[in-house]
Amino acid sequence: MWLKLGTPKKKSLADELRKITKAKQTEEKAEKKKEKAEMRELAKNEAPIMFNYLKQEFIISAKKGKDYWTCNSDYFKKIIVRNGLHSDEDYIY
Repeated sequence: MWLKLGTPKKKSLADELRKITKAKQTEEKAEKKKEKAEMRELAKNEAPIMFNYLKQEFIISAKKGKDYWTCNSDYFKKIIVRNGLHSDEDYIY
């Protein structure tokens, strides 16, 4: 066991700023993580709506005699806007 003699080292302004910055960064990371989790949850809830629209479009094209069907990003955006859904970044199909 060591015993330190003398006055303790005073905290400098830089040490205080580092401590504050680190706390802010930790809060920001937690906030971003929470937002991303919320968007994933929204995506899970909204995925059935997207799937139903795509299924309907596929059935319609099959009835018209098409033997292939393509879906582009414009159609996804149109569905998202029409139904007030969220960004398609978080949708994983």
